Amino acid sequence: MNVAYMPFTHISESIARRLYALVGPVAVYQPIKSRIPEALPAMADAGLVEIRTPVPHDEERLTAALREFFNWAQMNPASSSAGVGYFGARQGTVPFFDETVINRIRTDIQHYGESDGRSDDPDALFRARLFLALAQDNDMTVHSLQRDLGEFRAMEQAFIESLEDTDETSFRRGMVKSGVWEEDAGARHTLQRLRYWGTLAAVDSPHMMVTTSPAAVDALLEHLGETTGLKKWHQCEIPLPEADSPPALMPYLNDLAAATSPETAEPSELERCIDKTTSGPVAPMTLYLAANCTPGQFIGQMIEISPREEECQGTGPWRHTLILLVAK
Repeated sequence: MNVAYMPFTHISESIARRLYALVGPVAVYQPIKSRIPEALPAMADAGLVEIRTPVPHDEERLTAALREFFNWAQMNPASSSAGVGYFGARQGTVPFFDETVINRIRTDIQHYGESDGRSDDPDALFRARLFLALAQDNDMTVHSLQRDLGEFRAMEQAFIESLEDTDETSFRRGMVKSGVWEEDAGARHTLQRLRYWGTLAAVDSPHMMVTTSPAAVDALLEHLGETTGLKKWHQCEIPLPEADSPPALMPYLNDLAAATSPETAEPSELERCIDKTTSGPVAPMTLYLAANCTPGQFIGQMIEISPREEECQGTGPWRHTLILLVAK
C-alpha cells in the first residue's frame, strides 16, 4: 500500500520513525526537487521515508520565484524568520507569479482574497507548489526553534536538579518540568495546505494517508464528511513494535481498505494485530474511514475538482479511503 504523509512536505526523524513502526515508509512529497531538505535523504537511505516529486517541471521558475519572495521578505521584515510574517498574514495566497516585479505586485493586490483557481487555471499547480515550498520553509524554521527550545529546557532542568538545597532557593523544580508545547503546523492555512498538497497527491495516487495534524483531520471531517462519508472508525493506543519488526497496522489496514464491505473488518480486529507484550513507547492513534470512496475520488474532493475517471480509480484493489491520525 502506498502511504503518503499529509499535508506536509517536511517531516522530522522522530515522527518518521514513529510512522514507520505503524505503517512502514511514508511518501513525503516535495514541491521542488532541487530544494529537498538536508535531513530527508538520510531518512530515505534508512528506509523510513520515500521522497517523491510528483510534478518535476518548472523547477527554475519556481526557484526564481521563491528566491525573489525571500529577497522581498528580507527587505520587508515582519518577524525573525524571513517570509514567516507574510506567510502568516496573507491567509495562504501566493504572491509573485507573473513576469515582472511591478506586474506581480499589482496582480497580487488585485487578486487578494480570491479563490486559488481550479484545474483549468494553468498557473494553479505552480502556485500550489510555491505555497508548499513557502510552507515547508516555515515548518522547518518552527521545528528548528522548537528543537532548540527543547534542548534548552532539558539543560535548564538538569541545572535545577544539580543544585543543592533547591527548596531554599528561588528556583522551583516544578516550574521547569513541563514539556515544550509544539504547535500543530496544520492549524495554519489548513484548507490551503490540504488543497495544495492534494494537487501533488492527485498525480501520485496514494492508497492511504497518514497525518500528525488533528487540525487537518478536523477540516476534512467538516468540509468532506458529508460528501465522502468520512468518519471516525477506531481510536486506541498502540505499543510501538521493535525497530526490526514489521509495521504493526498494515495487515489490518490492507484488509480494511480492500474489503468489499468495511463491516467485514470490525475495529475489534485491529486490537488483535497489536502486540500488547511490547514494553516500548505507546502511540495514540485514530483511524478514519471513507467507505466506498476510493482514494482518487477522495483526493479529487479535497482539491475541489472533478477528477478524470482514471484518476478516480487509482491503482490496486483499495475500495475505501483510510486516514490515520497519529499523535506526535
